[in-house]
Amino acid sequence: MWYPILARPELDWFHRQFARSGIGKIFVTELRIFDEDSPKRLNGSGMLLINPPWQLDTLLAGLGPWLWQNLSEQGLGGYRQWWLVPE
Repeated sequence: MWYPILARPELDWFHRQFARSGIGKIFVTELRIFDEDSPKRLNGSGMLLINPPWQLDTLLAGLGPWLWQNLSEQGLGGYRQWWLVPE
């Protein structure tokens, strides 16, 4: 599921709801090209994946930072990924 990154408090709520859902194997990856403290703009995008393909997390661990370095403005934003609900 793709989602926009606008403001962190709402996004934290969104993640908590999925973490409590009882669904297993939820992986999250986020790319921000602006800092999170800019609530009036699209600061980045995220993907929440349920039961992602094998080794997708490893592939994105190398690709995500490269995308951030090439798409961010003046080094703003960042990339992160994590298992919201582990395997």
